Amino acid sequence: MSILARAIDILSQSDEDLLNTYERSKPPKYKRPRMKKVFDPTSPESVYDYAVRINERVPEYEDIILQDPRHAFIYVRDVIKDRWPEAEDVIAQDSFYAYLYAADVIKDRWPEAEDVIKQDPFYWRKYKEMFNM
Repeated sequence: MSILARAIDILSQSDEDLLNTYERSKPPKYKRPRMKKVFDPTSPESVYDYAVRINERVPEYEDIILQDPRHAFIYVRDVIKDRWPEAEDVIAQDSFYAYLYAADVIKDRWPEAEDVIKQDPFYWRKYKEMFNM
């Protein structure tokens, strides 16, 4: 079929026919296979994911969460939703998560972690602005 004949054929189709032709010409959508996560009781990420999925604390695995400042912070923020004194020493090891813990969980100054937050000029400035220091 020549280009002119194809153009005339396309122009003579109704909008619905054009849409159907277009839809049939598209490649099928790729659906990524959904992988099941296997619970690993030795992984802070896996324990955190499990706690979020069941929407409650998992005291029997909290020692695993306490191995990592990031997961300790997000576990407090997303699961406990209040201060967790047992995690504060771990969270206070990282200036970013210490800043977030003060801002999002304590919602006030956290003097015990200020020396660590001071190590990062950006988060120290944000911390001082947030708490009018």
